[in-house]
Amino acid sequence: MLVISTVFGAIWGYLAGTLVAGVFLLLERWTGRAFQVPVEIELQPFTVADVDVLIGWLRSPILFAAWSRGQYAPPLERAHIEPRLAEAARKEPARLCFRAVYRDSRRMVGYVELGDIDRAAKSAAVEFPLVDPQEPERGELSVALLRAVVAMAPGRLGLVHLRADVPWMLRDSLKCYRMAGFLEVPVLCTEQGGLTTQCTWDRTA
Repeated sequence: MLVISTVFGAIWGYLAGTLVAGVFLLLERWTGRAFQVPVEIELQPFTVADVDVLIGWLRSPILFAAWSRGQYAPPLERAHIEPRLAEAARKEPARLCFRAVYRDSRRMVGYVELGDIDRAAKSAAVEFPLVDPQEPERGELSVALLRAVVAMAPGRLGLVHLRADVPWMLRDSLKCYRMAGFLEVPVLCTEQGGLTTQCTWDRTA
């Protein structure tokens, strides 16, 4: 039963990622736009008051599947997020949750987590990044979100190494990581549904 569940999850993750990639590629071709200089945002602690905003962004089953990578069953509920906030509230937590806001209006336009925080190794994983799907400048916002993580990591958290697993077919996502200063290494990750690109950032790089 476990094998069947694992295989099904891998297939679903691959198909969902392929669909999302197709949508992004079509948008890129139709608009003919490249990502420009990202807008200015900053990261703040994500709170219980922000949960409903995040839930509202993830009503699309395809977007939810790509974002959750099979870790949650749709739809997204408060019960999925609140344990993560409780974990982030601990002393020296292994996970932190952030909201991204415009510096001028303070409006929430993004979400991201730092997971698997290892203070001895000064490393963490960038997980569950998302920008408001209704924003017209999603590419610029995505780059700004990742750059905000890179800027915050060594100063506020003392981290010198970041990593993120990105499905190889999500070209726009990989472009955002490159523009934020990450390097790419293809790896085989069966838990995430096949070939994955691990994006890494090192302060010394």
